[in-house]
Amino acid sequence: QGSSTQNYLSLNSGLNVGPWRIRNNGNYQSGDGWENISTYIQRDIKRLRSQLTLGDSSTAGDIFDSLPIRGIRLQTDTAMLPYSQQGFAPVIRGIAKSDAKVTIKQNGYTLYQTYVSAGAFEITDVPQVSSGSDFDITITEADGSERSFVQTSSSLPIMQRQGALQYSVAAGHYQNNDTSEDPNLVEAQLIYGLPYGFTVYSGVLGSDFYRSAALGFGIDLHDFGAFSFDATTARSEVADNVWQGMSYRAQYAKNIDTTNTNLTLASYRYSTRNFYTFTETLNNRTNDIDDDSFYAYRNTNNRRSRFQVNISQSLNELGSFYLSGYQQDYWGLAGYERTVSIGYNQNWERIRFMLNYSLTQTPTSHRDEQVSFTVSIPLDKWLPSAWANYTYTDNRHRSQQHLIGISGTALQDDNLNYNLQQSWGNNGMGENGSMNATWQGSFGSVSGGYNYDNNSRQVNYKLQGGIIGHAGGITLAQSLPETVTLVDADDGPDIKVENSTGVYTDSYGYAVIPYASPYRTNNIILNTASNPQVDIAEPVKQVIPSRGAVTLATFSARTGIRVLLSLQHNGNNVPFGALAALAGENEKNYASIVGGNGQVYLTGVSAGDRVMVKWGEKATQQCTAQIAIPADELTNKAVAILAAECK
Repeated sequence: QGSSTQNYLSLNSGLNVGPWRIRNNGNYQSGDGWENISTYIQRDIKRLRSQLTLGDSSTAGDIFDSLPIRGIRLQTDTAMLPYSQQGFAPVIRGIAKSDAKVTIKQNGYTLYQTYVSAGAFEITDVPQVSSGSDFDITITEADGSERSFVQTSSSLPIMQRQGALQYSVAAGHYQNNDTSEDPNLVEAQLIYGLPYGFTVYSGVLGSDFYRSAALGFGIDLHDFGAFSFDATTARSEVADNVWQGMSYRAQYAKNIDTTNTNLTLASYRYSTRNFYTFTETLNNRTNDIDDDSFYAYRNTNNRRSRFQVNISQSLNELGSFYLSGYQQDYWGLAGYERTVSIGYNQNWERIRFMLNYSLTQTPTSHRDEQVSFTVSIPLDKWLPSAWANYTYTDNRHRSQQHLIGISGTALQDDNLNYNLQQSWGNNGMGENGSMNATWQGSFGSVSGGYNYDNNSRQVNYKLQGGIIGHAGGITLAQSLPETVTLVDADDGPDIKVENSTGVYTDSYGYAVIPYASPYRTNNIILNTASNPQVDIAEPVKQVIPSRGAVTLATFSARTGIRVLLSLQHNGNNVPFGALAALAGENEKNYASIVGGNGQVYLTGVSAGDRVMVKWGEKATQQCTAQIAIPADELTNKAVAILAAECK
């Protein structure tokens, strides 16, 4: 029995120079080598509430399909707008039969890769590089078998408030890893809000062999939801053929508060026989098409109609329900392309029940149907933050699988996640088991796992982290998403950063907080309870970063022990209300008030420090005391109780 090793590396690097952001995104995979996904320079244009991008980006996906492009793009940055004008990211749902690898691609590029446990899964942190394009998801099971399906990524109806404007202008060369042709490409779109709840939008898309224009409107129907409709015309040139066609799209969204129903999106598009999108036209012009791919029929057939819907329904004490699916057919091809995901969730006495159904079908493949039922029982009485899980999966009555396991979190900050499970089934499913754990520390995360079945043994590992170089040196990070905050705690080590799992300052007092919200107020909170020898006068700071920024949050810290000091002057207690401060000109040495019995509470005290006391302007109303700290007080007590003579 042979063995093999597969390695995958995703590397995001960048440099910030003033308002400019230089970024590169690529990955390395065993057997495929290095793949450069994107390189670009970006900066914000605050007066226009826009982002300027030079290099690799993508065209807007609100009206036309989003297309990867290398060139220049200027577009509205919705993060600078109110939350009500911002879009949403898709949720990738599916069902795995075993410990499986999930690979997500868009426009031929691998955007995301992770491992999931058997049963229903949800992936919510996929980077949406090309908003509006479909995601191609491949599930690679532990035995090497693969299943693929499509996850749609369309936006909500394009509604704008009165006077609000969104635009995008892009020009350059088309970029796609699936084709060698890189034609010129120009795209522009405009969305504008009119009075009385109306929105109008229009767009143009052009290339050497392709011309397309779209016009549409949206309307706020108040109690009846929101509706939009648009028409698109396209002229395509392939060899000696010229195709001219139309495409029509209607979209609808509605939240029904009385029934807790959320119809996120219902969309229907119909295209005439001679309507071709840019990608369909390009596929008909090239000869380097992979006919063995899962969706090879897309290369020779253009879309006819498409319907998609996303619904979530709360049933209050009876649980919740969701439905997500789409169906698409093609001219000249019988059958449908379908993906359906239906789920029901219920809690009873903290016991969770989940029922999921998934369907995947293409015109050239058989239906793949799976049903899973999961029960999760809390084990808090025996094992804190742990759950016992059981999952039953039925693959269209061809095979059944049972899975039992334990999952949960551990350690002080719950920064260790673990999962142990064992499964068995019939009709070739066999037995398999797995152990997986992820530890999330201040300087990165480490994941590892082991799984086996009747025919193989697998060991997987994952290291994730980031490095920031700055004026104060080099700081390691859990991860480096688009916008982050760098904490400078003034050489205070091991200080807990609130609301960030496992993030503490390093030995130089620095820490990196991931996932800052651009153009929003971010509260940065430090908790010195994790290190009693550090005190911070103002433990809360606020930062408002721009997109892609590394924002500095500086804290004034005092390092030393906490002391309750009894002060006497000329045989008497120092007067009540006197001000006491550690000697020195450092602004961190803020004053404390002496109590009625001559006691004062001081922080950040080191052996040999002096404290200056003042209760008036005369020389006889001031004194200085030397603080002597026994060795056992330095290490054994949270607060040292000492006495000193003030002279």
